[in-house]
Amino acid sequence: MTNNLDALLTALYVKIDDEIGGTRWLGRPPQLTDSEL
Repeated sequence: MTNNLDALLTALYVKIDDEIGGTRWLGRPPQLTDSEL
């Protein structure tokens, strides 16, 4: 059960981070988002 909960929370965090957009930098776009690091 804990593994499923961890996976769900991780996926939810990444989805929210992608939807909000996170920090936008000037110049070349990053290859990974902060949540993927």
